[in-house]
Amino acid sequence: MKQRRLITILIVFFFLLITLIFFGGNYLINKGGWGIFPTPLERQQTRDRICRFVEDLQLGLSKNQVEEIVNKHDLPDISVSHEKSEIRLRTPIEWGAQNWVVYLIFENDLLSEIKIRTEDSRSHKPKEAPPDIVYSQE
Repeated sequence: MKQRRLITILIVFFFLLITLIFFGGNYLINKGGWGIFPTPLERQQTRDRICRFVEDLQLGLSKNQVEEIVNKHDLPDISVSHEKSEIRLRTPIEWGAQNWVVYLIFENDLLSEIKIRTEDSRSHKPKEAPPDIVYSQE
């Protein structure tokens, strides 16, 4: 009987733990908790900040101008990496690698492409993301 009760408690604990990990601890625990993934509200707020950031960009800006815009925006939970011909902004990790990555691609030190993709695929555009902005010589 005690063994059966222990197994039941362990199963309940396991499913509770999986639920916390899947939805993020902050969803069930106050802000500042130990959540691994962002809550749905935090995820939406971060995506909204990304969209506002992208709206401030325009093709043809220099890399220095884009870096100034990055610094001007309130992006505390977004990691920024600088490469020679690219700047990448990553939102916090999400279950299933659905977090967004903003690719700012430069040609001759000028912004030529703005694309938002998911973490696991440079070709998969999230349906909620704003449209790609790509320089066309047509």
